[in-house]
Amino acid sequence: MTVFATHFHELTALEQNHSCAKNVHVTAIKPTGSTNLTFLYEVKPGPCLESFGIQVAEMANVPPSVIANAKRKAKELENFEYGKSTGQHKTKSSKEIIKRLKEVPLKSIPTSEGKLVALGRVLGII
Repeated sequence: MTVFATHFHELTALEQNHSCAKNVHVTAIKPTGSTNLTFLYEVKPGPCLESFGIQVAEMANVPPSVIANAKRKAKELENFEYGKSTGQHKTKSSKEIIKRLKEVPLKSIPTSEGKLVALGRVLGII
């Protein structure tokens, strides 16, 4: 079993072409106008339609440069429409993403920051 956490819709679209991929998400609430984030630890089917990744990264003290790049890339990806591209295109791009993720030598990268940067580069957010 592999668990991969993301809100990048390009990756959540893998479920449509790969029977071994399943989308589930953990629910969370963020009151309007608040910076507080509360995870409810309820696992629900389907992709998460709202991302809390940047807030979690800030809570985890991820370097500001990584957070700034993530915010920039998130803004660019806001217009991606889930499930709109053709199956042929998604299959090709999902295979390429999987191939590139498998090539990241995470075990040889000693720090969590280094691992985040390496994955960010593969996903194009750094």
